[in-house]
Amino acid sequence: MWNYTSLMGDYKLKVLRNFNLYQILPPSRARKIRELWDRFNQIYLNLKLKDYDPQQFQSEVEDWLELFLTSDKIITN
Repeated sequence: MWNYTSLMGDYKLKVLRNFNLYQILPPSRARKIRELWDRFNQIYLNLKLKDYDPQQFQSEVEDWLELFLTSDKIITN
Protein backbone atom coordinates (compact mmCIF):
# COMPACT_ATOMS: atom_id res chain seq x y z
CA MET A 1 0.00 0.00 0.00
CA TRP A 2 1.32 3.46 -0.94
CA ASN A 3 1.11 6.64 1.10
CA TYR A 4 0.97 9.94 -0.72
CA THR A 5 0.36 13.62 -0.19
CA SER A 6 -1.50 16.13 -2.30
CA LEU A 7 1.50 18.53 -2.15
CA MET A 8 -0.39 21.64 -1.13
CA GLY A 9 1.05 24.94 0.03
CA ASP A 10 4.55 24.83 1.50
CA TYR A 11 5.07 21.16 0.57
CA LYS A 12 4.45 21.89 -3.10
CA LEU A 13 6.82 24.87 -3.02
CA LYS A 14 9.52 22.81 -1.34
CA VAL A 15 9.31 20.13 -4.04
CA LEU A 16 9.34 22.69 -6.87
CA ARG A 17 12.34 24.49 -5.36
CA ASN A 18 14.40 21.37 -4.75
CA PHE A 19 13.35 18.80 -7.34
CA ASN A 20 16.28 17.58 -9.44
CA LEU A 21 14.98 17.96 -12.98
CA TYR A 22 18.26 16.62 -14.37
CA GLN A 23 17.21 13.16 -13.18
CA ILE A 24 14.28 13.01 -15.63
CA LEU A 25 15.01 15.54 -18.40
CA PRO A 26 17.80 16.24 -20.87
CA PRO A 27 20.24 18.81 -19.41
CA SER A 28 19.26 21.73 -21.67
CA ARG A 29 15.56 21.24 -20.94
CA ALA A 30 16.13 20.78 -17.22
CA ARG A 31 18.22 23.96 -17.12
CA LYS A 32 15.50 26.01 -18.85
CA ILE A 33 12.70 24.67 -16.66
CA ARG A 34 14.78 25.29 -13.54
CA GLU A 35 15.45 28.88 -14.67
CA LEU A 36 11.76 29.43 -15.45
CA TRP A 37 10.72 28.15 -12.04
CA ASP A 38 13.40 30.10 -10.17
CA ARG A 39 12.50 33.36 -11.89
CA PHE A 40 8.77 32.78 -11.35
CA ASN A 41 9.38 31.99 -7.69
CA GLN A 42 11.39 35.19 -7.25
CA ILE A 43 8.60 37.26 -8.82
CA TYR A 44 6.09 35.52 -6.56
CA LEU A 45 8.19 36.28 -3.46
CA ASN A 46 8.71 39.90 -4.55
CA LEU A 47 4.95 40.41 -4.84
CA LYS A 48 4.71 39.89 -1.09
CA LEU A 49 7.07 42.81 -0.45
CA LYS A 50 5.44 46.10 0.52
CA ASP A 51 7.89 48.21 -1.48
CA TYR A 52 8.01 46.12 -4.67
CA ASP A 53 8.23 48.57 -7.55
CA PRO A 54 5.55 48.11 -10.24
CA GLN A 55 8.08 48.98 -12.94
CA GLN A 56 10.42 46.28 -11.65
CA PHE A 57 7.52 43.83 -11.61
CA GLN A 58 6.66 44.64 -15.22
CA SER A 59 10.27 44.25 -16.33
CA GLU A 60 10.75 40.93 -14.51
CA VAL A 61 7.49 39.51 -15.87
CA GLU A 62 8.34 40.56 -19.42
CA ASP A 63 11.77 38.93 -19.12
CA TRP A 64 10.19 35.76 -17.70
CA LEU A 65 7.60 35.66 -20.48
CA GLU A 66 10.27 36.09 -23.14
CA LEU A 67 12.21 33.15 -21.69
CA PHE A 68 9.01 31.10 -21.48
CA LEU A 69 8.15 31.76 -25.12
CA THR A 70 11.67 31.12 -26.42
CA SER A 71 11.95 27.83 -28.23
CA ASP A 72 14.68 25.54 -26.97
CA LYS A 73 14.69 23.45 -30.13
CA ILE A 74 17.21 24.02 -32.87
CA ILE A 75 15.65 23.79 -36.33
CA THR A 76 18.12 22.64 -38.96
CA ASN A 77 17.75 23.17 -42.71
